[in-house]
Amino acid sequence: TPSNQRSGILRSLAQNYISRHEFCKAQNIMMQAVTLNHGMRENTMILFDLAMEMGNEADARTYLNELSIGRDFQYMIRRAKWEDAQGKLDQAILWLEDAITIKNFALHPNLLL
Repeated sequence: TPSNQRSGILRSLAQNYISRHEFCKAQNIMMQAVTLNHGMRENTMILFDLAMEMGNEADARTYLNELSIGRDFQYMIRRAKWEDAQGKLDQAILWLEDAITIKNFALHPNLLL
């Protein structure tokens, strides 16, 4: 399979391991996906999720900073997760509300909010 398809398969496998709380396996799989140099934003999202699950705040912050360039729905959800983990529930709620607004606009672009 082409490397771009392999990286997607590896990301899916890593997400499966994360959902089963097999974080070390997920991390090993993600290191393989990163070496393929495809889907780097998607890789970064999963690496952030993994760092948060493993309690590695320094790496999670680095990945979140990389994702902040897009400021899309995926970033906002992860930012809310970060704020919640930092004990800033009010900020987490604001990020979630912004994410919902973006998602609703994407689904209904003619809807005035």
